[in-house]
Amino acid sequence: NVWSVAWSPNGSQIVSGSADATIRIWNAFTGEQLRELRGHAGYVFSVAWNSDGGKIASGSDDGTIYEKTVRIWDASTGQQLQELRGHEGIVKSVSWSPNGSDIASGSWDRTICIWDAQTGKQLQVLRGHTNTIESVVWIPKRSMIASGSVDKTIRLWNSPAGRQLQILRGHARDVVSVALSPDGSMIASGLADATIRIWNA
Repeated sequence: NVWSVAWSPNGSQIVSGSADATIRIWNAFTGEQLRELRGHAGYVFSVAWNSDGGKIASGSDDGTIYEKTVRIWDASTGQQLQELRGHEGIVKSVSWSPNGSDIASGSWDRTICIWDAQTGKQLQVLRGHTNTIESVVWIPKRSMIASGSVDKTIRLWNSPAGRQLQILRGHARDVVSVALSPDGSMIASGLADATIRIWNA
């Protein structure tokens, strides 16, 4: 299974994460595979480019029983730059901060971790969801993170303070994906009830 795909910022490449434990980078115009990134030992559930297209973050179910990993890669060489350990459950989603300095990761351990992308240091752990987290996304220009969970809520967080700002309720089923409009003003959520909802961010 291919679990996640993401466009490069300039739209020329696509990165994909798969159950075969690989990350692959593709030419978006020709379909040619450009690179294959290996290092994960388990399913790669999420991949994301940073804002300048130089790095890729990935989330997986590999690592130890108690510490699942987020990894950072050099997009041009395929070299692994960082391995971030700290989550106690599968990492289902990763998202870069708008300036590319930090990474947010959402996990089945019900937490969101904020990491320094340069040093690999864990900066914050955001707690509040009452079930597994399926999706996280950074909201540009607002210093906020949106997260979607099996607890049927979307939550908005202040990323510098680590404070929960709002809980968006109304879903009858699991929230499996969240995405932003290009200007960051709206949030789209994908549900296990086969609906999509649009929210004012």
